[in-house]
Amino acid sequence: VKWRVSQSCSVDEGALASDGTIYVTCVGSTGSMIYAYDPTGAEKWHADIGPVTDAISFAPLIDDAGNIYGSNPTSVVSFSPSGTVNWRLTGLIQNFVHPAVDVNRNVYIIAKLASNAPWTLLAVKDGVVASNYGAIDATYAGALLLAPDGKLYYNANGTLTSLQTAGASPAAGSVIAISR
Repeated sequence: VKWRVSQSCSVDEGALASDGTIYVTCVGSTGSMIYAYDPTGAEKWHADIGPVTDAISFAPLIDDAGNIYGSNPTSVVSFSPSGTVNWRLTGLIQNFVHPAVDVNRNVYIIAKLASNAPWTLLAVKDGVVASNYGAIDATYAGALLLAPDGKLYYNANGTLTSLQTAGASPAAGSVIAISR
């Protein structure tokens, strides 16, 4: 073991940036957090994603400019590589999927916008819901996968669905997602 760090939260997901920075999301008693560690294990920064509602957060995403996207059931946040908040979307209800991001920095999620509303596929741009692609089955929410041709794939309740979005191909660069 070269190094080890501990936080007072349960580690949920992580991603590795091309510069070796490791981004980890976790949930503690005060909310969902994202931590950035350099390759030696030293903490670079940490920031709040949003309040704890269901004790989960999702794998961070990294776009080709190095921006990091963190999400949980109530919010999606974009951070600069230095940890500054670029934008924040709050007020989501039951966002239970790992998001996807395209080269235009549209973040795709499946969430409810009101408690009595259906789950819908949403594209978030600069902290605003830019597109609502309509209702989608989120019975057994899974991850979204964005293909190079702009098609978005989603597997729920044993059904694989292919959706065409207006977005472009996934963000370039190698990102390794780590899941527990």
